[in-house]
Amino acid sequence: MSAPIPTPTSSIPHRVKAQINQRQSSLSSSINSYISQVPNNHSHSRNLSEDISTLEVDLNKSEDNLNKLPVYLTKSNLSSCQGNLGLEDSEAYGILIRIVEQIVAPTEEDETPSNHIEFLKRKDTLLVIIMMLLLVISYILQTVNSHVIQFRTKGILVELALLSSLVIWSYYISIYESKRFARELYERAKLILKVLEDNRVRPMRMIKVPIFPTLSIVEVYRDGFLHPLPIHLTVMGDVIELPLGSKSFVDMEFYADYYGLELNKKLVLRKGQTLKAQFFDCIPQIVEEMDTFKFKLLETRLTQTLKDTVIQERPVSVIQNQMKRIKHLFIRRLGILVFLLSLIVSCLIYFVFDLPRGHNNHWIELLIQVPTYTFLAWVPLSFPNLWFLVRNYCNAYILVLFEALQKNKEEFEDEEDIDEFDTEAPSPVKNVEINMKQVLSKFWSLVTRKDHNFSLTRSTNLFESLGSITTICVIDKEETIATPFPQIEELMFLDDEENTVLLDLSEDSDYYPNGIKFEDSDWQKYMQLLKPLGFNLLLSTRCRTEKTRKNDWEPHLIDPLNQIKCNLCPARQTCLCRLGKEIGFKDDIVDGFSHQKTIVLSAPYHPAIEDPMFKKCKMELPTVTSNLYEEVKSSSYQLFSSGHPELILDLCPDFWDGMSLRPLSGACQAKLHDFYQNAIVKDSQVIAYSYRPINVANRERLTFLNSQDLSVIRLDEASVIPHTPLDTLPSTSTSDQNQSPMIRYLSLNKPSASEEDAEIDPLLAEQNPEVFYRSSVKDQVFLALSTMAHQPKNDVCDFIEDLSLAGIRFAYLSPGSEKESKAFAERLGLETDWNTCIRMSSEEEEDFEDHYIKAHLPRGIEQIRDHLENVDDIPLQVSLFAECSPSAVTEMIKIYQEYGEVVCCIGNSLNYVNTPSFAAADLGIAVEPLNRHIATSPASRKRNPQLELHSTLSIGSTLTSLPCGLFFHRDTSFFVLTQIIREARRLMAAARQGGTFLLACGLGISMLYIVSIALLLPPILYGYHIFWLSWLILSFISATFLWNPHEPNTMTSFVSKNVDHVQDFWRFFRYGVFRMIVLVGIWIVMFWVSWQSIWEVTSDGGDKHNDSKWHRHGDWSNWNTNHQWAHLHCQNILLMFIVYHLTLVSSTFMSRTLPIWEYNPFQNYIWIISVLLMWLLQSGFTLIFFIFSPFSIEQIFGSLPLHYYLIGFLSPLVFIPFQELIRWFDRRKFTKFQKRSKLEFNTKLGLHSPV
Repeated sequence: MSAPIPTPTSSIPHRVKAQINQRQSSLSSSINSYISQVPNNHSHSRNLSEDISTLEVDLNKSEDNLNKLPVYLTKSNLSSCQGNLGLEDSEAYGILIRIVEQIVAPTEEDETPSNHIEFLKRKDTLLVIIMMLLLVISYILQTVNSHVIQFRTKGILVELALLSSLVIWSYYISIYESKRFARELYERAKLILKVLEDNRVRPMRMIKVPIFPTLSIVEVYRDGFLHPLPIHLTVMGDVIELPLGSKSFVDMEFYADYYGLELNKKLVLRKGQTLKAQFFDCIPQIVEEMDTFKFKLLETRLTQTLKDTVIQERPVSVIQNQMKRIKHLFIRRLGILVFLLSLIVSCLIYFVFDLPRGHNNHWIELLIQVPTYTFLAWVPLSFPNLWFLVRNYCNAYILVLFEALQKNKEEFEDEEDIDEFDTEAPSPVKNVEINMKQVLSKFWSLVTRKDHNFSLTRSTNLFESLGSITTICVIDKEETIATPFPQIEELMFLDDEENTVLLDLSEDSDYYPNGIKFEDSDWQKYMQLLKPLGFNLLLSTRCRTEKTRKNDWEPHLIDPLNQIKCNLCPARQTCLCRLGKEIGFKDDIVDGFSHQKTIVLSAPYHPAIEDPMFKKCKMELPTVTSNLYEEVKSSSYQLFSSGHPELILDLCPDFWDGMSLRPLSGACQAKLHDFYQNAIVKDSQVIAYSYRPINVANRERLTFLNSQDLSVIRLDEASVIPHTPLDTLPSTSTSDQNQSPMIRYLSLNKPSASEEDAEIDPLLAEQNPEVFYRSSVKDQVFLALSTMAHQPKNDVCDFIEDLSLAGIRFAYLSPGSEKESKAFAERLGLETDWNTCIRMSSEEEEDFEDHYIKAHLPRGIEQIRDHLENVDDIPLQVSLFAECSPSAVTEMIKIYQEYGEVVCCIGNSLNYVNTPSFAAADLGIAVEPLNRHIATSPASRKRNPQLELHSTLSIGSTLTSLPCGLFFHRDTSFFVLTQIIREARRLMAAARQGGTFLLACGLGISMLYIVSIALLLPPILYGYHIFWLSWLILSFISATFLWNPHEPNTMTSFVSKNVDHVQDFWRFFRYGVFRMIVLVGIWIVMFWVSWQSIWEVTSDGGDKHNDSKWHRHGDWSNWNTNHQWAHLHCQNILLMFIVYHLTLVSSTFMSRTLPIWEYNPFQNYIWIISVLLMWLLQSGFTLIFFIFSPFSIEQIFGSLPLHYYLIGFLSPLVFIPFQELIRWFDRRKFTKFQKRSKLEFNTKLGLHSPV
């Protein structure tokens, strides 16, 4: 049975009631007197300090008495520890080094023979080796059977040497990349090991560390001193200090020996358990004496983190899956078919034409060499090596660009041709100049293992993942996508009619003079209510003006949060001096007051901690911070308080209505409780404010006060009464509100009437200061409640909107409750309808809401897969997940990946639970909440760079973000991410188009070979011609696509998912055939014309009459020297025009969809230079043969007819429009794909959602 809740006046004698009313009237007139002289907003300033001294009225009300508060205890009764407490740094770091080496280092031995055998088992490798054996057989047979050694027979040796070199190089690259991939994580970890081994770690001062939930820092004893350390730097055996409300990150044992306690059983705080006062039920006195409690760790958290990290396997990137699919179809299937088709055509030619005419030796080339060349022309052998270079270059470019964007402090701006009112405009960009020297240096370091930062470009597939991202998962709020400390949103107070007044506020330092503004136009009519609050806010801050703030981490509040050893909400660290200035106070108005003392009242047993309404909220220990000030001129004292609303309301029997003091009735408290309760479940943090003057006898000074000391008053369990559930509180709409009971959680004794009017005796207060402190905090006047909430960082909302335009889904995986998550999601601009949030906790809690049942949404991570298979795909469409545990986040990322999503995970680099999620995602991005690096002086670093020190934050951040590919500084705009995604998409499209160009050219050369053989022409090209063309000329041209300019639709187009790759392969194959068929016809005609013309010049008279120009009628396996040179010159001249044609055709491959008149290829200066260089190089290749030729240049080129040159130089006027026609068909398909993708992306209605 709950104890009766006392009413405000039921137990007070009538004589005392009269005295109370008289004092209230006196105090009201005093407050009105000083408020009337406080400046009205920005109009004029009065001296508030001269008038506030009149408020020396004793507020010792009879209904509040804190006599049951325990006397403030010291630690003198604790046993002293022998020796240093905790481990030594060297010992702890040695443990960390062994853990990292044991778990991560095994990849160093990942050089097993399976990698070598796997390379040899690859079908493309086996096919190339078979082709080499065929060439060897062909060379031997031709050497034995030919009467005259042919040039082309000697060329086989060159071809074999080139193929052997290619296979050996490909083998080396394959093994090298496998080893680099396996060792990347360990190489990065070795950086940390090196720092730990050299003991180049600098401890971090606690005052520099803010407090918010996603910052995993704990106080650890090292070398006998207490230091804040990231959780990942703690080891088994460490002694740590935990305040009440902390959640255990490993199993830990209460360190009873330190306190000289002998317990019957060990007190073990299990992993994930929250430390509450009830944990010490067997020793309750320790809660009354201590702020924090010492525990000894039974596990090393880093061990489990690394194990969870190394078992994660990232999916293969989209473009690599596409290459595997193309390799399977293009090489293994079509390649063999092309080889067989060429063999069949050669057999028909040999048995139908050559064998009947006695050309018995032709079978060697026709049946062995020609099919081999056809296959080698078909297979882009240079592609793996080209991909190795392209991939490293793209990664280097992305890393250099990313670093440049973070260093550049200019604003992101829309491009010049973008309309600022266009809702579908792409993301703004920052114009930064990329130093190509830096890119090439980074490229070289990535290739040669000299990347000292050990970027995980291989294991994260950096540029491939960035260019293919379809989902971005954000798993942290504070200092990731939201401000570290909440900003004020509302002020709530009571007016003279006991009605609640709610004022909305907004913060914007760029537009408002004081950085904050009231949204209500008539807010000044509440000036009398606001001015006591404004003065409270100004006195509670260290900063005089906003300009004096150096950074967000400075302690702006006089409330010494780093000394209050308890769990507090981040709102307690928010400075509101700007609000005081907005109300009307000037900077110098507080000069007349001197801070004398800070008193902290904490209630570890307060029933609000166990309130079921807040079971999903982060635990906050109810505390009140009271700052005592002395007015210098009058030596009067004022107490201003702020803190937990429940505790403030327990201390305030009255409230200020703007004119006088009024009793804080039960109905008023119910209204305040309703407001507080609704704000908490909507992701807001609530702070209450109160005030009271301290009346000292004869206005004497309290000389014993010390502003540097902190006095803490702790309420024991006997000081609170049983909790009354909020849902049983009286309704605020009752007709007789004044008869509603008071809501009290503190057990209060009634003072006598004489005690009420007594002034404080300075002598007695000095003799027993703790009694003075306890009496000072009671009987305060309630001023207001403020709600604060974390606001999205600058540009985050626009960033999310731009992501949707790019087909990238933004998902916020929140650990908070559904209502809390929806409230913040609404600030982000996400949809918060009834079917847009999925709760990831299990169904065991059975707290379904009506809308949840109606929408048939899955509940719990274990139901997501079943829902996707049997119901609909809503879990992949929503952008909000609530009640997410770390394991649920990792599992949801895997589910995304199973359905083809390329996931980028963004989280805090100092939140230890994020590491497995970073490792599971395709790309992890760690946002650094604090400055990670602390170094020695610049002079000492110049003398010896090895002396550079690293902060513990830096080491802990690196361990947490070990699998991450990118690191964001805390002030980096998220538009940096959209810009590097844009750049990665450009590079990805360029690489894909370059590969398509190579495949198309290979297809064209193979077609040329088959058609030429079918038309009874000799080999139109030799093997070394093919290698020269595909390995050098075409590879070089395709590589220049990397410098293609941006397409306007880069960030408004949807990319393919990582599933069902290259479904339109046969359509692309047809496009390739159609693109090349005209060119093949032109080349066949040109070769035939040149063969006829040059044959006449190089043949003697007998040859002219005895051999037809259609050379198949002769025995070409025994050509004389002149015939061989004629054939070789025909090939070289044709090859020169092939290069000329293909370089021009490459301009139509630069963009997949845009026609050449919209996408100007001449913007790519590298491509222009390369084309000219390739023309020059090919001309040199053609002309160099004339050094050894018996014929002059004039003889050969002069023999070619005019129409040969016309066909060669003017044919682009024919095949370029034909290329554009084929691209037009492809563009239609691409447009349909985009429309379908956008429709699927924007459709969020599930099977059970309303239509």
